[in-house]
Amino acid sequence: MKNRIALFISLLAGFSAFSQVPAGGAARPGGANGRQMPTGTLYGKLVEAKTQKPIEYASVQLIQNKFDTATKKRKDVVVAGMLTKANGEFLLENVPVMGQSKLVVSVVGYNPYEQAVS
Repeated sequence: MKNRIALFISLLAGFSAFSQVPAGGAARPGGANGRQMPTGTLYGKLVEAKTQKPIEYASVQLIQNKFDTATKKRKDVVVAGMLTKANGEFLLENVPVMGQSKLVVSVVGYNPYEQAVS
């Protein structure tokens, strides 16, 4: 009987040792406390103003100004980006909904374009 109790206690201690939460919550989905940041989708289509023809293969980037803990300063960080399709469309998925962002578009032969989005 004592052997069974000792076996039960050692199994219980082993299971509880493996069920501990990792320090900082780094291995948990969504970071600390299991909360996830709300995300959304940004869709658009680039067309030339005069001819209304789509602009293909343009670089589209969504940039946010975030705090860098290493340098203790704020800096621009690319959150999402892609090239437009042949029809001028782009789709940025899983972008943060909170905070101010800036959409930056650059194409060879055109002036760069920036637009604040929220």
